[in-house]
Amino acid sequence: MSLASRQVGLVAEYTGRFALRSGTGLVFVLASLVTGLLLAQLILGPVEFTQEGIEGADEGEAVEVILETARPVVSWIVGRASGDESVGERWTAYLLDDRPALLSGILLLTMFAWPFLVALGAGNPFSGDVGSRRIRYLLLRVPRTRLFFGRLAGTLAFVLATLVVIVAIVTLYLGFNIGIYGWGELLGWAAWGVLAMTLMTLPYVALFGWISSAVDTPVGSFTLCLAVVGGVPLVALLGGNAWEPLSWARYLSPWGVQHQLMHYDVLHVVGAAAACLGYTAAFVFLGHRHFSRRDL
Repeated sequence: MSLASRQVGLVAEYTGRFALRSGTGLVFVLASLVTGLLLAQLILGPVEFTQEGIEGADEGEAVEVILETARPVVSWIVGRASGDESVGERWTAYLLDDRPALLSGILLLTMFAWPFLVALGAGNPFSGDVGSRRIRYLLLRVPRTRLFFGRLAGTLAFVLATLVVIVAIVTLYLGFNIGIYGWGELLGWAAWGVLAMTLMTLPYVALFGWISSAVDTPVGSFTLCLAVVGGVPLVALLGGNAWEPLSWARYLSPWGVQHQLMHYDVLHVVGAAAACLGYTAAFVFLGHRHFSRRDL
């Protein structure tokens, strides 16, 4: 292993450990767990509190309860993502009829909220140390490029570990408590959900790294990250109603393609994955260029 890779690995390991011990990191973990479980409860609550209950109903009745619970959520999200009624109906049928419906609804809701949570967990890889000038002491031993990529890698690992824990808790709960799905299809769909959310997480971590490298205060970096995550779809939604071309603003961030990762058409999935990787490459390039050139 070369010196460069060892240094990047050490920086990534230290970043992940420090994130877990820091106040912001703990808040991110707790906020992510609470948000993920609350979103899951929105889907699971009506199922658990039906008069018959899943355990007391036969399989057909249980499936009907599940479909009635998950359909409004799934239809709304894929309808916004597809922009076409017929495509939205087919997409909804795929997620509810061909895949575990409850898990589909929970994953889509989590994907909707995840960028805002990632802004909390990945919004400050550089700004705090840049503002306090502590980063100067690190640069005596580690070149800027290795420090930049090491911190991004450590932040990404920390965020993805939290994601895996959330999906694992929900999946195990569905398997043991609801019991309507086979473990094979449940674990397979959960694994695909983790992979899809990993792909959508990559560009957000890169984007927030770029923002953090340009802002000197953690609060300012976090605020700007939230403004970008929420502002882009808001401008596309409200501006698109007034002037149609503004609806394309949603593609300024991964928000415009992230739900396509759960599409029934493999071409849409491949295109969305390629777009996420493209966003990641562009944001990493911009962040690294700015970090390498700025006065520290």
